[in-house]
This record gives sequence, structure tokens and C-alpha cells, in this order.
Amino acid sequence: MVALTAQRRDRVGAYGHTGGLTPALDALAASGARFDEAAAPIHWTLPAQASLLSGLYPEGHGVLSRDRALPEAVTTLPEILRLYDYRTAAFTGGLDASGSFGLSQGFEVYDDQTDGAPIGALSESLERALTWLDGGEAPALLWLQSYEAHDPYCRGRPPAQAGAPLAERELGRAFLKALDPGTMSAADKAAVERCYDEGVRRNDEGLSALVEALRARGTLDRTLLVVLAEHGETLGEWGSYDRFGGGDLHEAVIHVPLVIRGPGVQVGGVDAPISLVDLAPTLLELVSVPAHWEMQGRSFAPLLRGGEAPEAAPTFSVTGDGRWAARTSRWKLSVTPEGRTLHDLSADPGEARDRSSENPDVVLALSRAYAEWHRRVTASQPGAAPLVIDPALRKALEDAGYW
Repeated sequence: MVALTAQRRDRVGAYGHTGGLTPALDALAASGARFDEAAAPIHWTLPAQASLLSGLYPEGHGVLSRDRALPEAVTTLPEILRLYDYRTAAFTGGLDASGSFGLSQGFEVYDDQTDGAPIGALSESLERALTWLDGGEAPALLWLQSYEAHDPYCRGRPPAQAGAPLAERELGRAFLKALDPGTMSAADKAAVERCYDEGVRRNDEGLSALVEALRARGTLDRTLLVVLAEHGETLGEWGSYDRFGGGDLHEAVIHVPLVIRGPGVQVGGVDAPISLVDLAPTLLELVSVPAHWEMQGRSFAPLLRGGEAPEAAPTFSVTGDGRWAARTSRWKLSVTPEGRTLHDLSADPGEARDRSSENPDVVLALSRAYAEWHRRVTASQPGAAPLVIDPALRKALEDAGYW
């Protein structure tokens, strides 16, 4: 599994982008299943990663802040696979995926090295991952995470051809949080996007290297390869570059790419709405391993085999502070302390026009669906474990603008 942190869906050729940024991912999508309505359960990495590993929604596992860890009582995907003699390893590239947050449960190897930096290089993680992969013959779960598209953009240098306020400034988290798109020229906004796109290209170069390594080993066509973004990114469209602090659940953040390629997977687009929380039970079913009874996600494995889609249901995304969004293929209801908005995504993918007053029946139906979903996923909450974060890790996160 490859998680491309902060990878926007609209930068992927398989989803309509024409800039040629993602040839490797596009090739995988052309030879596998491309999910057109995949939704992230939350807008930032730590709780999203906990959901991917546990099959629980963020409000189910409770890891909604950096002073909480995934509790040992939760049974994770790698823990289940180890019971069936799978080797398990994760190679992550960012401080938000530190094993100290409970994410290492079930992994024989959990490599969260960043050499003291907030973000490590995918090329280095991949090299260590391939060395591990070559170290055994048993079936293996390899979890590879990339932060190449994550800020800081234009890694280690200011953007080229940019005026004030960007000139000579690295586009890191702390600076981006304070940046006001309303005061920027179109040229400077484009400079930020070019820097972001550099990271998208690095993501794809790493993915290409992984595919070629698997092909050279003769294992590509018997590997179940999953590529996703656990959340996307905002680039100033809604008056901010601060996805995290703004509690951003816009489409660029939660409508994410998901591609699955491998034995028995039917090639083509899949337009059924699914949540990334559904991925763990799906992967288990695909390898004929039963899912844990506490998992809240629903397996969509039949879709990958050409079968019937599960009964259509909205997907839900939250921020952990009371904001939420309910999404179907057409409609999206977003609720914040400022009020609620309803968007017709088929006609208004940019979420520019509120249609709630014209469609009160849709608002009511999605509100009721959310209330029932929220009651269900919080009914048997294991309770996230309190975490006293390591002082060095906290300082590194603070210095990088995460805190």
C-alpha cells in the first residue's frame, strides 16, 4: 500500500489532469480499478492513518489530536495479517506518522526515520522498504508513505519567479498558515502551485521506481498494489493555505484518488461512493482473511471482482471539532459553526453555490443519515489512549508549524 500524503486528486492524469504529472499512477489506474468517489474520513494525517489501519472512523477510534494514541485494544490490519503468517512492515516519511501515536501496532518493522527533519525523502524510505521486502519469502504487507507533495513545497528553497510576499521564503507550514491568498498576485499563486506540483512529480517518480522494482523481481502481477491519498490539500481556493487549522473539508481535501491493481481486480472506473475506512476490510476479504468484527468500514471487494455494489450510502468526513460533511455522488452537505451548506457536486464541483434552501429534503435526509452514522460509530468507542508526547517530537512538530 502506498499513501501519498496531501496528494490532490485533480493533479492526477487518470482523474482528468492534463499536465503529465503522474504517468506512473496513470498507468496503474489504466491496468486496475480507479475509484471515482473515494472520500477521506478526515482532513489530516494522524487520524486518517489510524482509520486506514483500524477500519474505524476517526470518531470511532478517538485519535483526534496529537495527545492521543491508537489504543492497544484496537485490532489493526497488520495485527490480523500477522495471525495468518504475513510479514508486515511500514516505512513512513513524516513526524505525523510516528510510531509513538500507536500506529506501529502489528508491524514487525515500523520505520519512521526522518533524520530529525519533519519530513523524509520517499527515495530513502523506498530503498529501505525494498531491502526489507527482499528479506523473506512469506506473503507481506508493505506500507509505504510519501510526504513529497506535503509542505514545505519547493523543498528547501523559495519558489522561483515569485514576488513579495514569497520572495526568498520557504513555503513551509508556519509561513503558509499566515499567507493570505486575497493579497497575492495571480503569478504568485501560480508559483505556489508549481512548487506543489514538484512534489506531485516526486511522488510519481517514487511510485514508478516501486513498480519497476516489483517488475524486476517478477512479483508485480501477483502483488495487490493500492495507491491512495489519505487526504488532499488546499491551495488557497477558499481564502487560506491552512488545511489543518481551517478544518477544511472541501473537495480538494476529502475527495481523494484511490487506485487498486492486482490479481482478480477488474479493470475500469468505479463510481460507487466509498470511504477509505472501507479499505482495511476490503483488503482482508481480497486475500481471504476475515475482518475483525469491530471494524466499522464495509468491504467493497465485490466491486473489484465485477460484482454488485453494496447498498448506496453517504460517506462522512469529520474534523473532530464538530465540523462534518456528508457526501453522495451528487450531493454534499457541509456543517460548520457558521452554518450549513449544500452543494450539487455534479453541477458545482467547486462548491461555489449553496443549494440548501432549494433542497430542504436533501438537507434533512443527509442530516438524519449523519446522526444515525454518528450514533453508530461512537457507540462502542474504545477510547483513545492519552499520550504524553516525547518533548523532542513535540518541538520538531512545533518548529515545523504543526502545533
